[in-house]
Order: sequence, then structure tokens, then C-alpha cells
Amino acid sequence: MLSFDDSRASQFRFLPNGTIDPRCALGILEAFHRRHPDWPRRATFYVLPDTHWNGVPFDQDGLERRKLRFLVRHGYEVANHTTSHRSLATMSDGLLRWEMAEAVRGIRRLAPRATMDTMALPYGIAPKDSKRWHWLLRGAQGGTRYHNRCLLLASGGPAYPLLHRLYDRTQVPRIEPEPGNVERWIESLRPGKEKLPFVSDGKPDAVTVPESELVNLNRLRLRGSRLVVLSAGPR
Repeated sequence: MLSFDDSRASQFRFLPNGTIDPRCALGILEAFHRRHPDWPRRATFYVLPDTHWNGVPFDQDGLERRKLRFLVRHGYEVANHTTSHRSLATMSDGLLRWEMAEAVRGIRRLAPRATMDTMALPYGIAPKDSKRWHWLLRGAQGGTRYHNRCLLLASGGPAYPLLHRLYDRTQVPRIEPEPGNVERWIESLRPGKEKLPFVSDGKPDAVTVPESELVNLNRLRLRGSRLVVLSAGPR
């Protein structure tokens, strides 16, 4: 998956003529989709609402509603990045709930159909008290309920597959796109390297696992899916 934090102008920018800037992130994604229509529009934008801490989403005053609704209408995900983008390390329970709920209120005023059901941690920092993590996943404040299905860290490398025993939806790592880092991870995940990449078999009712990785399979997460084991023997 592709994710973009902070709702910056470089991610989604309109030109004076009303078209999407081909040099912004969304312009690049849209151009790729036009050249490869079988590749669906998919990316998650972790947005910040308009407050005294932040400007309007994507930094073009008056165009924020149009931008957010464009994303939702065309299959992109609009999700939670808190309200103030402050560190969550020592926030009280009440302030954590407000950070989540106010972000939902602020964005859904502009785009009511925005899912806002995953969250990227500002700076990748979570509450120091692990018992308070649940306020980031689910809660209510000021009459607004929220439910984040997963929490994303700022970095950390490739995430484990959903059925891996070490997968933790409250601490999903990401690969940062600084020059050379994506290429380095791609190289480390090539066949024969130390790390074995997850490759989808394209069958939604089946889970395919190499025999050598069965020890890492969390079978409780199969939930009725058919298990296919790839043998390491000769073909």
C-alpha cells in the first residue's frame, strides 16, 4: 500500500486551470492509472483537519472540500492523522479521544463519506502507557464515535503479512521513501535473500504459505479460508 501523511500541497495540488498538477503525488498516481487501467486507484492519505495547528488539507484554501471528495469518490482512502499532530506520548485519555474524534469531525464536515478508520501516528510515537493504546483504536468524544482498524508507525521496514504470528495491527511499520531506501528493501526481498516476501496468489478464498513459514502462521486468522502449502521439494 501507498500512504501519504500530513495532507501537504505536494501530494494533491490543483493548477490555476483547475486540473491536477501532474507533478504532485496524486497527479503521478492518476497518470499511472490512465496508462494501466487495470491498476486501480489505491492510496491512503492521512490528513490533518483545519485548525490553528494546521492549514486546510493540502494547503490550497477553498479547495479542500473538492480535494477530499475527489479522493473519496475515486477510491482513495482518507484517514486519521490526529487533530494537532502533536506527540501522543504523554497525552491524557481525554485528550487522546479528542485528538481522534475531532479529526473525524473536521474531515467529515468536508467529506462525509471519508472512512477515517485507520490512523497514522504523528512522528510514529504512541502513548508510553500501553494500556492507553485502546483509546487510539476505539472510543467516543463529544458525541463522535471513532474506530481505527489499525495504527501505522512512521517507519520500520516491511510489515508482516496479516496471518503472520508477529503481525500487530496496532504497530504496522512502513518503508520510508527517502532515496535508495525503497530500492534497498526490494533488493533484500528478492528470492534467496534472508527475508522472504509475501506474494499474493490472487485467490481471495485461499491463503498460500511456503512450507518453511508454517511455523509463523496464525491459524486463528484463517477464518474459513482454504490453506494451501507450497512444498520446498523438487518440481
